[in-house]
Amino acid sequence: MQKDWRILLLEEILFLFLASGEQACRITIDSPVIRLGSPLLASCSSNCPQIGRGTVVWKLDNNFLAEDQYRNIQENTSSVYFSSFNKTSGLLQCYVNSKEGFYLMDQIHIRAGYPPSPPSNLSCLLKPSNNFVTCTWLSGEDSSLTTDVTLSGSRSVEQCVIPAKTDFDYNPIKGQNFFNIPRSSYHFSKRLTVWVTVKNEFGSATSGPVCFIPREEVKLDPIVISETKATTTGCIKLQWTYGKASFVKDLKCQLRYRNEFQTEWAKPMKRENANAKHLWYIVNHLLQKDISLCHTTDLNCTFLLPHGINRAFIWAQNTAGASPVKEINFFATKGNPVSRMYASPNNDYSIRVEWEPQVHATAYVLEWCKSAQLPKCEFNWKTEFSGSNTSILQENIEPYQMYTVTLYPVYMENIGTPVQTNVYSKEAAPAFSPELKLDSVNKSQAEVHWEPIPLEKRNGFITNYTIFWIDTHGKEEFSTVNGSVTRFKIKNIVPFTTYQVFLRSSTAGGSVNGTILTVYTTFPDNTFLLLVLSLFLFLVIILVFIICIMKHKRMKNHLWPTVPDPAKSQMGKWTSFMEEMPRVMDNPPDVSQFLTSDICIVEGWQGKKPLTQCQETPLKDTDERNNWRSYVNTDTVQYAQVITGGYREQSPPTSVYGRSDSTQPLLCDMSPSPQNYENMWFHSHHQEDNVFLVEEEKNVMDYPLLHALQIHEKGESVNLFN
Repeated sequence: MQKDWRILLLEEILFLFLASGEQACRITIDSPVIRLGSPLLASCSSNCPQIGRGTVVWKLDNNFLAEDQYRNIQENTSSVYFSSFNKTSGLLQCYVNSKEGFYLMDQIHIRAGYPPSPPSNLSCLLKPSNNFVTCTWLSGEDSSLTTDVTLSGSRSVEQCVIPAKTDFDYNPIKGQNFFNIPRSSYHFSKRLTVWVTVKNEFGSATSGPVCFIPREEVKLDPIVISETKATTTGCIKLQWTYGKASFVKDLKCQLRYRNEFQTEWAKPMKRENANAKHLWYIVNHLLQKDISLCHTTDLNCTFLLPHGINRAFIWAQNTAGASPVKEINFFATKGNPVSRMYASPNNDYSIRVEWEPQVHATAYVLEWCKSAQLPKCEFNWKTEFSGSNTSILQENIEPYQMYTVTLYPVYMENIGTPVQTNVYSKEAAPAFSPELKLDSVNKSQAEVHWEPIPLEKRNGFITNYTIFWIDTHGKEEFSTVNGSVTRFKIKNIVPFTTYQVFLRSSTAGGSVNGTILTVYTTFPDNTFLLLVLSLFLFLVIILVFIICIMKHKRMKNHLWPTVPDPAKSQMGKWTSFMEEMPRVMDNPPDVSQFLTSDICIVEGWQGKKPLTQCQETPLKDTDERNNWRSYVNTDTVQYAQVITGGYREQSPPTSVYGRSDSTQPLLCDMSPSPQNYENMWFHSHHQEDNVFLVEEEKNVMDYPLLHALQIHEKGESVNLFN
């Protein structure tokens, strides 16, 4: 797994603190060798006594990096971060930009690559001419790093496994995929196990072992043709000698030829090289050419063999005539099969087939065709005689295609049960990787499946599938499954998270990535509903807050209304009301315009006066009795029309109070008298008929609002305090 960049940054900071006492002036990095595409963090300190202070800048391969790619950790220290280092190599340099110019403080060469891939197709053959066992193999994917190759072997292994101890280790020349094991390292007739190991900075990988007996795996030297001579019958006579192979007996040769200007060698004659353009084949159980079981231009046919017939005849035909007849014998497949058959690439256009010979077999028949075309494919076939255990298949062999090879041992009276195997002459990465499809997903796991790659698009044996899943923070995880698996369950993933999932398909010839599937994990239990409600509440709070900000004045007036301060009131300075002398109306036309009530005269009264003690108090003199009317308590109470002065030249409202049917006295009740700072009524220290306790003259003057209070009677206004 790749390190998180924050962990890398913390490591760099700790290292810088430790190195600060040594006046470090160099680049610090976790490792100069990293995996290609992984994050990289490097730090550089300009705390150098020989270099002045200045700004730290970075350079990668002679190009200055953008300022937003690095930052200062502390004074005179800078770090640079690559979220994905995609260069196989690069020179990272750290400069300090001072007044004198740019000074190089340190530089480091960074290399990036991948872990090594195991070699494949390991095979070994003995060369009798020099007694070398030559082993060849195919290298894995290029890791972009220096890779060491070691060929190892052991002579004392009973089973074909890699032992803990080796008998020899050889290092081939760099770039070579073969090595010659000398005669001193193996026993001529004893079992030998060989394997190849590759290693780089990220680790090592080992091929599968190959086990064989050297004398049974022989690659003969080429035959030397000593003489060629044309005969009078239109044929060519050849004479040749074998190479050095004294221990090999019963050698058989296969003659191949080609025209001077052709590049391919001739096995049977190809159709295009036939003696006529129109060529067909006839199969019959008798030699009578006018009756046939099969008549076709293809290279195969199916027919019903008549009862009791166990042989047939085949010949080729064109407009010029017929070819010689070939007899075909049909046997029941009741014999024993070969005990082992192994097919491997010989080169890009041929396949090598090996098997364990049967003692009583008189011949071996091999069939092969493209696996993707089965069962309706054109079979190619070849016969090997008794004693053979190896054959090279070359007809219609193409790279990147799977072939099914079938081997039949032929006995005197029957045919052995066939043995089949599949093989490629050369492998490559698949044409594409399957598309992932989501089956199910919940809070902690997701299940995906995919369809197998069609045979004609695989380009090799699918060795494995690798499923990758990456979250929104770039954290990558993966799991590798067998090539036969088509379903996988991703476990232990985080709820309510988006993942990108893709599939990598691998063969011995390479790998290819598929398309990305986006997976959304669900909420755990009722968390989704809770989150939605929380989000809704949060939005409501934000909306209310915005409204309050936009309408703050109106909200303030509603919630915290402004209360005037009487001490700062300017009403006492209003001359329009203070200079006007109040007059009391005589003979009012409507008694409803007067305020009538029982008036109690209170002088220096500190407590509450009982209701029975309320009496009508005579006025001081006759003039006052004429001007002021003694009010008595009646069954109905009339309220006067009260006019207050306007505020700051505004028109004052007129309040008209209607009649009340209450028979209760207005003033002489059981309620306590108001304090001197409460509810002032017609209040004047010049009048004896008042309903408020007047302790000092200054109490009335403290309330200028009462000076504007007037009684309106018969079109005239009366002010009680003037």
